[in-house]
Amino acid sequence: MSFPSVYITHRFSAIRQNLHAYAAEKKQEQIHWLRVDIKKIRALLSFLNKMDDTEKLPKKILRQLFNDAGILRENHINMGIIKTVSCPGKLLTGLSEKQKLLETQFIDKIPRYLAGVKRAEKKLRLPHHKLKKKELKKYFIAQVSNAERLFNDRGDKKNIHRFRIRIKKMMYLYQALPAGLQKSTGLNAAYLDKLQTVAGKWHDSFMAVRFLENNDLGPAVHIEKLKQDENRQLNLLVKACKNFTQRITTAN
Repeated sequence: MSFPSVYITHRFSAIRQNLHAYAAEKKQEQIHWLRVDIKKIRALLSFLNKMDDTEKLPKKILRQLFNDAGILRENHINMGIIKTVSCPGKLLTGLSEKQKLLETQFIDKIPRYLAGVKRAEKKLRLPHHKLKKKELKKYFIAQVSNAERLFNDRGDKKNIHRFRIRIKKMMYLYQALPAGLQKSTGLNAAYLDKLQTVAGKWHDSFMAVRFLENNDLGPAVHIEKLKQDENRQLNLLVKACKNFTQRITTAN
């Protein structure tokens, strides 16, 4: 089997394991990791589409499972957010009740999700494309350029989020590659991993502020404190992105 086939087979297996585990244990990290595995599959399929135009692979594989797990995950994160500010107790109670309902609905759908995973894996036909090191490096150079363009246009905060997604996709694809091909990308994987961590912390702060503002929650002083934290995280990200192109393409 080719490395894409082996890698994707392992990801599908991990998704099934986390679905079974969540049905028994209801741990949030199981929801988190199954969504990460779907993202990893999508990142590799997106890359393979770029390399071979003869057969288009699905861009949003396992869409329903991914979206439903995202709703469950988001509600859990929001519960954690409101505990950091002085919000009405009935709000937390409401979110807790919603979480229980979402958990029940998700678990009830697990047989359907498992069937969908089986269908998606069986239906997937990967192109027989012999990957060349030069085209792999060219792909990553283009991705780095696009990421830098997005971050330079960070006046629109949606572009920071798009930058974060681009960085994560590069990291997922890099991790999927065999060691020999990883080296040929010329990427500084340690720096890439650092960036996704810093960008993730900014995103958590950003979403916390948006959640509270959109739901008119908490005294202004608490929201302002979260905004200050968001700005601090953004400044850290700006600092981390200094000389971005040079640092991300120079392995240490």
